[in-house]
Amino acid sequence: MVTSFDLQIWENAVNSINESGKTDLIWEEWSALTVLNGCLSSDNFQGDESHRSIRLLKDNLSRHSNNPVLQIHLQSFINLCEKYFVKQATSPTGVSSIMKE
Repeated sequence: MVTSFDLQIWENAVNSINESGKTDLIWEEWSALTVLNGCLSSDNFQGDESHRSIRLLKDNLSRHSNNPVLQIHLQSFINLCEKYFVKQATSPTGVSSIMKE
């Protein structure tokens, strides 16, 4: 469950990203943000799509060095997503288990 403190961080980051990222974010980054916002809203970070979205934002973070405000809020958003991300892992016996990344 996402804590109320983290929800405040999330809302602040999202609002700031929406403001400062209007012209800097590429379509794939907006799409990743949409996926991860849905994960945070539903409190469900299982699955490869959320992992791919986090990875995409992390990989593109340095692209925003010319916009430090955006970069700071993206990093805050990424950190929050990683805190709650749960990845399905399959053990050698074929039994699924859940592990924190």
